[in-house]
Amino acid sequence: MRAHQSPRLRLHPIKPHDESRVDDLLDRLNTYSLRVHGVPKLKDGAHRLLTTTPPVGMFGGKYVFAIMHGIEPVGLLDVIADYPKLGTTFIGLLAIAEDRQGAGLGRAAFWLAEDFARTQLSSSHLRLAVVNTNSVGGFWRRMGFVETGEVCAYEGLAARKSDHDGKANSAGVEYHF
Repeated sequence: MRAHQSPRLRLHPIKPHDESRVDDLLDRLNTYSLRVHGVPKLKDGAHRLLTTTPPVGMFGGKYVFAIMHGIEPVGLLDVIADYPKLGTTFIGLLAIAEDRQGAGLGRAAFWLAEDFARTQLSSSHLRLAVVNTNSVGGFWRRMGFVETGEVCAYEGLAARKSDHDGKANSAGVEYHF
């Protein structure tokens, strides 16, 4: 697979044996981890990101990328093809390192993800789930996503409480192109 380009960013494929590269980027995502998992960093977070998939036969493939700005890795992108249905790409993670946020890199990374899904995976929809303890819903609405109305319990990987009802939930959002 070749690297996918944008004027400022490119996607660099990460292979399962590159856990240390993912681990280094996860070191720069402590606030995300606290919001979603309740701890600054999961001990096995890199391994989980590289290997966790839906049940066998329920998806078309998993792709993990370092989001690169020049030679510097500035984020992570995890997508699953044809999940939860054929023609839909599920974004498991799109995260920009905290020290690089606020400069439009998230938006540019989303455009790369959209282009990859459309041109390489032949998708016509993008889908993701937003955990209610992670305040990123506004970003996804600005990118054109709309709520699907689906809400499910999110157990997470560490005990934590949300500000609302003591339970974390994830809500589905979808984008069509």
